[in-house]
Amino acid sequence: FLAMPLIPAGNLQAFVRANPVRDEDALLAMVYQLLKAVCTLVDHQLLHRDIKLDNILVREDGTAGAGRPPLRLLLADFGTLQPMANQDRGCTPGNPMKVAPELRTLQDLGRDAAAVVDLTKAEVWAVGALCFDLLGERAPYAEADSTSLPLGPAVSQLTQAVVRRMLAWRPEERLSALTGAAWVKTCRELSCGEVAADRDREAL
Repeated sequence: FLAMPLIPAGNLQAFVRANPVRDEDALLAMVYQLLKAVCTLVDHQLLHRDIKLDNILVREDGTAGAGRPPLRLLLADFGTLQPMANQDRGCTPGNPMKVAPELRTLQDLGRDAAAVVDLTKAEVWAVGALCFDLLGERAPYAEADSTSLPLGPAVSQLTQAVVRRMLAWRPEERLSALTGAAWVKTCRELSCGEVAADRDREAL
C-alpha cells in the first residue's frame, strides 16, 4: 500500500482558476513558499525541473494564525527529479516555451560549458514565470526582452523588480532561490506595513 495525504483542494492551476489571485500579498505568499521549496531541494542537491501550476498542490489552512498564509503549497510530481551531480544537461523537461533560456541551448554548449551552468537558477526562473500564470497574465517567453513585467498597478514596483530579477535572462544575473525568498519576504513586510499605515490614516 502507498499512503499519501489527502489534498482535497487539488492543484494550483485548478485553484487559481476558481480563486483568481487579486492582491499582491497573496501572490507574494505563494511565491515565497515556492522559493523555500526550491531552497530545500537545493540543500539536498536536487533539481525538480518541471515546476508549474499543475505540479503544485494546494492545502487550505483554516487555522492559519496572523502573519501566516491561509494556503500551503506543496511541490509535487517528482517524475523529472534528478540529483544535480547526475543531471542530464542535454534534457529539457517541461514546456519548452516556459523553461529558463539557458536550458533551451544547454545541449548546444558542449559538455564542458554545460557542466558549469548553475541549473538551480533555472528553478528560480520557473517560479518567476509562474507569477504571470498566477495573475492571469500571458507572457511572451520566447524573446530576451520578455521579462518586462506588465503585472498591473496592484503589484508594487519593488515586487515587479524582484520578479524581474528572478527572470533575468543571464543566469549569473538571476537571483538565487535563497536570495529571492529573502527579497520576497521583505516585499511582503513592506506591503503589509503600507496597508497598516493606510488603515491608520483612515482611522484618523
